[in-house]
Amino acid sequence: MYCLNKYIALDLELNSYWKDENENNDIEVSKLNRKKGKFGEIMMIEEIFPGKIEAYEQKKSELHEEIINLELFVKELKAERKKTSKHTTMGDLPEEERFRRLVQRVNT
Repeated sequence: MYCLNKYIALDLELNSYWKDENENNDIEVSKLNRKKGKFGEIMMIEEIFPGKIEAYEQKKSELHEEIINLELFVKELKAERKKTSKHTTMGDLPEEERFRRLVQRVNT
C-alpha cells in the first residue's frame, strides 16, 4: 500500500529556473557552433572575379558578425545562469511547485 508524503524542507531539488536557463544556454551554444561550422565551410573555389569576391567577402563578414553577437549572448546567458543557484530546498518552493513522494507502508 502506498501513501503520499510531503518532502522534508531540507531535501534538495534541481532548481527549475536554473534548468531552464541551462537549456536556453545549450540551444544558443548549438546555434553558435553551427554558425562557426558554416563559416569554416565557406571557401572561394571558383574563378576569381571582382563580383564574386565581393559576394564571398560579404557572406563571410555577415556570418562573422553573427558569430560575434552569438558569442556575446552566450556569455551573458552563462553569467545569468551562474547567478542562479543550481539546487534549491523544497521549503523555498511555492506549495504548488513542491513534489510529493510515494511512501510504501509496511504492515507489521
